[in-house]
Amino acid sequence: MTPGEAPKTGEKAMAPMMAKADLSVGAVTFEEIDGRVTMRGEFTGLKPGKHAITIHQATECRAKDGGAHFNPRGTKHGPPESAERHSGDFGNVEADKDGKAMFDMTTDSITLREGPDSIVGKTLAIHAKADDGKSQPNGKSGAVVSCAKIEATGDTPPATSSR
Repeated sequence: MTPGEAPKTGEKAMAPMMAKADLSVGAVTFEEIDGRVTMRGEFTGLKPGKHAITIHQATECRAKDGGAHFNPRGTKHGPPESAERHSGDFGNVEADKDGKAMFDMTTDSITLREGPDSIVGKTLAIHAKADDGKSQPNGKSGAVVSCAKIEATGDTPPATSSR
C-alpha cells in the first residue's frame, strides 16, 4: 500500500504510526493512519500575522532559511491545495494578537513509514513571514523562527529514508 491508497478489500490496514516535532514555539504531532498523515500543532510566542509552516529536507535545523523544502518528487513550490508543490509545503499558520496559532491538516503527500516520502528525521520549520504560495523556491517566507527535528514516537518502529 502506498501513501494515499486505501486498503483493498480483505487487506489489513497498516498500524498507525506517530511522530512529533518539539519547537521552541510549540509542538506538532503527526499520526499516520491508512496512508494519510494528520498534523496538529499549537504555537505561542509568534509575532501576530501569518507564518509559513514547512518540512525541510535537512536532518538538522539550519539558522537562516532552513534549507531546501522536503521535495522528493522534484516539483515546484506551491500552496497545499496545489497538485504541484513540494511535499513539505503546508501553507501558513496565523498567529493572533497574543502570538498564538493552531495548525491542523491531513495529507497523503508524506509518510512516517520507510521510503522516499518519509519525513521522520527531517525538520519542521516555522518561518518569519507568510508563504505567498507561488514564489520559487520557498514562497518568500523569510528566515526560520523555530525549527525541530521530526522524531518517531510511541512503540511504532521509526521510519527512515535513504534521502
